[in-house]
Amino acid sequence: MDIKIRLTQPSDLDELCALIKRTVEESFIKVYPTFSIKYVLENQLNIDRIKKRMENDHFYVATNKGKIIGCACIGVHRENENWRIIKTVFVDPKCQGSGIGKMLIDTLEADARAGNAIRIEVPASLFAVGFYKHLGYEHVDGELHYSDGHFAMEKFLS
Repeated sequence: MDIKIRLTQPSDLDELCALIKRTVEESFIKVYPTFSIKYVLENQLNIDRIKKRMENDHFYVATNKGKIIGCACIGVHRENENWRIIKTVFVDPKCQGSGIGKMLIDTLEADARAGNAIRIEVPASLFAVGFYKHLGYEHVDGELHYSDGHFAMEKFLS
């Protein structure tokens, strides 16, 4: 594979949304009921919300030979300008487990450090908690916080 990580471009929108939809439908079905998946795709990961994240946050894609195979987004946390929040992390189901997710998170962490952030939070799906723990993220305040199908996790940057 020839993986490249770059910021999204407006021309990525349709391919990016297709990747997210496919990944949610194929991966999340293992841990979430169908009605939850439908709700997420229609209300939280619809084309308008993805476009807004592309415009307002730092949204990266992983590509292989020009094809988008992963994505991840980071923005300023609404509670503190020195914190960041990770959103919209997806890797093509055929590529999961190959290190692409870690490459994307490393890119987001470097972005946060460049912005002098001291803390990163991520609302992790049940499917992704182990992945984030492996990368050094812990439950917020060391406690299990569950809301809207996600577990609040955090990492402090040094």
